[in-house]
Amino acid sequence: MLNMISWDMVERGDHVKDAVRLLEKALAAEPDSAEILGTLGWANVKLKRFTIAEPQLKQAADRRPDDPDVLEHLGELYAATGRPDAAVHVRDGTQTRDRRRAAKAPVGPTQTTEIARNHKTPPSPWNENVWFVDTKLRIT
Repeated sequence: MLNMISWDMVERGDHVKDAVRLLEKALAAEPDSAEILGTLGWANVKLKRFTIAEPQLKQAADRRPDDPDVLEHLGELYAATGRPDAAVHVRDGTQTRDRRRAAKAPVGPTQTTEIARNHKTPPSPWNENVWFVDTKLRIT
């Protein structure tokens, strides 16, 4: 629950330092949680605490290598710290995993041939109920 509340705070940009405090408490209670660790890493990216965020996001990615949010945030960290090649590598790895997963996944109720035909990459399952077409990495 603390992770969801903190995630929302981080995404809105509201009280990100408070979110970090909540996440640190949540991580102390659940030290093996990749979700909490990923959110904590993302909060630290938002605060430009890149040296703190990087090991957190790497650990979260090691624990959940198919989590697109963690991988996107790790890629954004690399881009923000002047490592565009590493950012592209993370993005390309995410897209490769998405294609592999899509090839194995059954067709979802909202997926249509028309959607697949109009995009460069095949649709991939985000979770059981939602389908997305491509993971995009914002490199600025």
